[in-house]
Amino acid sequence: MKIEAAVLREAGRQLEVEELELEEPRRDEVLVRLDASGICRSDLSLADGKWPAPLPMVLGHEGAGTIAAVGDGVDDARVGEDVVLTFTPACGRCRFCLQGRVNLCLQAARCMDDGALTPRSPSAAT
Repeated sequence: MKIEAAVLREAGRQLEVEELELEEPRRDEVLVRLDASGICRSDLSLADGKWPAPLPMVLGHEGAGTIAAVGDGVDDARVGEDVVLTFTPACGRCRFCLQGRVNLCLQAARCMDDGALTPRSPSAAT
């Protein structure tokens, strides 16, 4: 499906709004129609080049919206549910998560560095 997103192609450059192709939800995934997306300090660090990561990248990993579609393994009744989300869910097991400091999750930081999600996190929709 076609979507529009603000893409960071190079650190220090302005974001470019582009049309992108987005895959349908895979197993245990949901598709969220975003109503709002925030740019936080980690996004700004990526944009400024202070936190190197694979580019290009769509910034704004925190948002709110409505589940529009679900993949296999997710209850169809979830469609239409209002949700808040983060692109990098906390693992719930590292020392920071166990201290209640999920914003410093080691697994989430590795995912951001790799530009990928963890295979299955405890906070994933089921």
